[in-house]
Amino acid sequence: TLWIDQVSLMPADNVFGWRRDVAEALKALKPGIIRFGGSTTEGFEWTATIGDPAKRVPFTTCWGGLEPGNAGLEEFIQLCQWVGAEPLICIRFTGKTPKQAAEQVEYFNGPAATPMGKLRAANGHAAPYAVKFWQIGNELGDETYQKGLAEFCKAMKAVDPSIKLMAAFPSPGLVQKAGQWIDYICPHHYGCQNLAAMEDDVARCRKMIAENAPGRDIRLGITEWNTTAGDWGLERAMLWTLDNALWCSRYHNFMHRHCDLIEIANRSNLADSFCSGILQTDGTGLFKTPAYYAQQLYATHAGQRPLAVRIDADLPADPWLDTSATLSHDGRTVALFAVNSTTEAQSRTLDLSALGPLEANVQVWTLADSARALERDAVNGWRQPDRIRTEPSRTALDGAKLAYRFPPLSLVVLKIDRNPAAVR
Repeated sequence: TLWIDQVSLMPADNVFGWRRDVAEALKALKPGIIRFGGSTTEGFEWTATIGDPAKRVPFTTCWGGLEPGNAGLEEFIQLCQWVGAEPLICIRFTGKTPKQAAEQVEYFNGPAATPMGKLRAANGHAAPYAVKFWQIGNELGDETYQKGLAEFCKAMKAVDPSIKLMAAFPSPGLVQKAGQWIDYICPHHYGCQNLAAMEDDVARCRKMIAENAPGRDIRLGITEWNTTAGDWGLERAMLWTLDNALWCSRYHNFMHRHCDLIEIANRSNLADSFCSGILQTDGTGLFKTPAYYAQQLYATHAGQRPLAVRIDADLPADPWLDTSATLSHDGRTVALFAVNSTTEAQSRTLDLSALGPLEANVQVWTLADSARALERDAVNGWRQPDRIRTEPSRTALDGAKLAYRFPPLSLVVLKIDRNPAAVR
């Protein structure tokens, strides 16, 4: 009789317990921050994911099935560090105490001489991980949460005063009771294709902060966003489509326009997850959905300073082309993002004279259907993994103007360098 405890098919070239192909695709996405959280959080025992992976017991979550223990919270943080992103850990509120929350912070951030830091060192990592961002609870907002949040914050900050704390669902009562301690309130934006509703929610949060925590610089951390979270039938497959990538791109433009308040945004989800993952995997490989390429363009090319985009005086907004623009931190490079969600090309003349002398060369990246089928529901898949992809090209300015034809059903990024004289 042969008894087998645990068997892993993880390839030997894994990255801290994660598949290398997935880790490399994540790294190429250039994320600024990656969140460990979601509905699983409120029933999750983080201590079951530390220590020797061979001795970890598989566990269940609210989504059913067994989760293997080969990659836990420490491996999550190590993956983030390998990728070059900040980890954001969502800790459990339900059934937990402020003391237990503080112990979790101490395990990851405390010196090796502290009780939990000593346990971390015994598990093979003497140096603190210095996790900066912590969210307390997932999708909570009732009276119990509002009353208990401040004590969690105090206990966690007592261990590490440098950490940034994020609440769950925002409400006036929450901001009143815990506004002294929190750095972010965290709405979830599902249905993000409804930009009018997103505008209303950001305005609501802005007003909530001003009225209930005056003088506090509380920002928005939208810790989950996507076009849907609850379509569980065939409609959920729309998350793989080109059309969905364009809606996600318009939401990125929306966040650019509100970047004075929106500082963090975590797309839900990264991999698989009933079509919502921008990476889709099987046992042998992966493919990238159109939304992956869209997010990669924003992450790679967006600058750190927003620019205003003005439309002709007779048009309050462009009804066919959704745009945003940014300037690099050094003031050297302008990036324009334009989403054409229509099935017809849109020709526009861009006047960039307000930016001073410009280099004539313009770099262009276009995300579109390589088959040019004008199908909103075109997808990537195992047979055609890169049908919808990003293609680079170049064009040139005519003085300070650019006449450009934006292809149908596309995201276009135009990148222009300013003349050094203009930067000075």
